[in-house]
Amino acid sequence: GYDLIIDEIPSTELEGRQPVWGKIPFLRKLIHLKRYQWLMWMDMDAFFMRFDLPIHELITNDGDLILARDFNGINFGVFFLRSSPYSTELLSQMWSVPEQFWEPFQEQSALSALVGDYSKQKLEDSDPVKYNTTLHQQHIMYVRQRDMNSYGAWFAQGNRTAMWREGDRIVHFPGCELFPISKCEYVMGKFYEKMLNDSGTEDDGISDVPAQVYFSAHNIYNGTESHGIKLISDDMRY
Repeated sequence: GYDLIIDEIPSTELEGRQPVWGKIPFLRKLIHLKRYQWLMWMDMDAFFMRFDLPIHELITNDGDLILARDFNGINFGVFFLRSSPYSTELLSQMWSVPEQFWEPFQEQSALSALVGDYSKQKLEDSDPVKYNTTLHQQHIMYVRQRDMNSYGAWFAQGNRTAMWREGDRIVHFPGCELFPISKCEYVMGKFYEKMLNDSGTEDDGISDVPAQVYFSAHNIYNGTESHGIKLISDDMRY
């Protein structure tokens, strides 16, 4: 089994930052305990859809941080972090990233800047000794998004590589706070019902298609098929 750890980070530890930064001091504390070889973080707007698939099957010895990319680049909402000296240093460097690199996704943008997954400015240019992009890239392993961080269709913005499909382990609703709370509650409730009735059948019959191809091929809500790309069924439109 796995330990479930829930904690609340005092605002004083955030040093004036937004609450999403709270995962940094929280993970630091857990690494310092030296009780766990690996840690898994999940944002509060994500939950498991499958309980028959051991989540540790995604862990390999190829890196210290295991996560997925979406259409915006790195997503830091669901990931594995090894309890290691490198991970401690990574968290410290994320905390030290200059504020100009925090937008638009706060700690996620800071990580993107560290690993060079950031197009507007190059963090490494500001201090090539402290911020070594190549070093970070050697410690990070990316997995297919559907393996650990699928999005509900509404939040996938039409991107098939991101969209949750039958059999995916985890569903995530990033940016849910930007929608009316009734919309988030409705969408999450629908997926909760699916989780309770999951058959364990995986849907690999629909090809992953880049967002720009998907949008140009058809209207996500029109219920038709075009250019050989199958649309989501009615009950997956949320």
